[in-house]
Amino acid sequence: MSANTHVAVNVIDNRPTLYINNELVATGLQSTKLLHPPTEVGGISWGYFSGSIHDVRVWNEAFLWQAGSSPDMHPQYEAVALSIPENAAAGSVVSPSDSIVLKAASQTGVAGTSGQHYALSPLQGAAAWGSAAHAGLGLSVGVNGISVYQHSSNLLSSLLTWSGTVACMVSASDCNQDSRVSS
Repeated sequence: MSANTHVAVNVIDNRPTLYINNELVATGLQSTKLLHPPTEVGGISWGYFSGSIHDVRVWNEAFLWQAGSSPDMHPQYEAVALSIPENAAAGSVVSPSDSIVLKAASQTGVAGTSGQHYALSPLQGAAAWGSAAHAGLGLSVGVNGISVYQHSSNLLSSLLTWSGTVACMVSASDCNQDSRVSS
């Protein structure tokens, strides 16, 4: 079996929304930080991606998607003025080969330092943009779900956690599909 999953994160007013195969599946918490899109692919020291990634794209504008459409098909932009970092979008086609630990969404804490496989790595906001008011956005993907993380000083928390099956390139029995959500 050869399968891929199209994953897209849209951020408007520092609130991520998650699209799986062009369908809205989850809306996350609104961050108190100024969110910046990811700039690195494949992971960081506390969580390298396990699987394959291709067609990674990051836009500096958020998209208004309609059911069954994608930015490639209908790039309809929000009617309000858009700019980085408040409104952005990122997407890629992924095929994970392992599960992640799904953490409950939270505005605080450092839950993202273990049990993750970052397809798109979050930069540390204070280091990258000079202030703890900024946070980098990251995307952790496993066969059992997806989490969108924010990263800044003493902060690596999931703003959005979605539990569901993400296509694995090998047979389903070869994928580690532990779907529990931990708090």
